[in-house]
Amino acid sequence: QQADSSRFLFLQFDAEQLYMSVQQAKEGSAQAPR
Repeated sequence: QQADSSRFLFLQFDAEQLYMSVQQAKEGSAQAPR
């Protein structure tokens, strides 16, 4: 039980990190001069 909950938290954290990096990449490409 404990291992499962900690693993879920880790996956959730990983997903948030991935989402943030994607958002930053979108903003970066949008701000980049064409």
